[in-house]
Amino acid sequence: MKMPARGTGLTLGLLALAFVCGAVLRLDQFSTQLLIDDEWHAVHKLLAVGGAKEIFLSFGYADHSVPLTLFYWLESSWFGLSEVGMRWPMMACGLLTLVLFPAHVMRVLGRREAVVFAWLLALSPMLVNYS
Repeated sequence: MKMPARGTGLTLGLLALAFVCGAVLRLDQFSTQLLIDDEWHAVHKLLAVGGAKEIFLSFGYADHSVPLTLFYWLESSWFGLSEVGMRWPMMACGLLTLVLFPAHVMRVLGRREAVVFAWLLALSPMLVNYS
């Protein structure tokens, strides 16, 4: 039976704390955000077209993300479109990034590097904004 390396508990504690701090920063005011950029263009496209085929084949005036607009069309067709519903995929990916990326860094580079990387991810203003 292999014994855990010394400092593993501290490493996991620091990684967990980085995740909690990053999650708090990302989830703060989540439900009060405004529609901007891709979300705004996607809503305009949804209002202007009739179905998924038109969304998929359009490369019109507004810069909308075709996959994101198709996702919103699907969501609106199934159970209605809401602002929180539009944002949950980005939030879920932002939270998963806080777990998966440091885990990969720990496997490739080591524990100390993973802890530093996790804290940089958690506190990055740009990544908080995009989540």
